[in-house]
Amino acid sequence: MNTTAKELALGGMFTALGVVLLCLGGVVPLALYACPILASAVLLPVRERCRKQVAWSCYAAIALLGTLLGPDKEASMLFVFLGYYPLVKPKLDAVHSRALRLSTKLLLAVLAVAAAGGYFSYSFFMK
Repeated sequence: MNTTAKELALGGMFTALGVVLLCLGGVVPLALYACPILASAVLLPVRERCRKQVAWSCYAAIALLGTLLGPDKEASMLFVFLGYYPLVKPKLDAVHSRALRLSTKLLLAVLAVAAAGGYFSYSFFMK
């Protein structure tokens, strides 16, 4: 528990910004896909300046608050299933073999999209 006050303040401010951007996905009609991408881009400064526990906590807080408070559940679920990518990208880029790196990224994307599609089809089209 060595989190400094600067890390907490930075994480809190960027979490609030991410939640606001995620909530805009339901207000602006064409921002369904742009707002989750912008909300995940908010995690980049937190990833660079803070420890990874703070960055993952920011992701979890944005995902939870965006799901609870956001008017568009599809935009918030897109963030839940795909918004963590800026946090795992440095680990994926550290793989030395180009073929293994690309196949790992592709597998991660396919699994995330399949999980999101399964969730959407189960929750939205359930009879």
